[in-house]
Amino acid sequence: MKKTRILFVEDDLDYRYLIERELEKEKDFELCAACSDGETAVQAALLHQPDIVLMDLSLGNSALNGAEAAREIPRHHPNLARKL
Repeated sequence: MKKTRILFVEDDLDYRYLIERELEKEKDFELCAACSDGETAVQAALLHQPDIVLMDLSLGNSALNGAEAAREIPRHHPNLARKL
């Protein structure tokens, strides 16, 4: 059975680490990439072709916040279903 590939985007490193560890325990999911800003999220989505993007919408340390990245990713990765 194919695992669901997840791109996780979170600027809080402690929270990101916690979620990454939990996702790695799940047999049905594969954490294909994790990053902390919107620009990297767009690049990672193109590179890793995830099935799901789990993203913080605020991303305070980024020129491209999570909400903007959520709009940008489907423009470059149309096969990724977008649900906000």
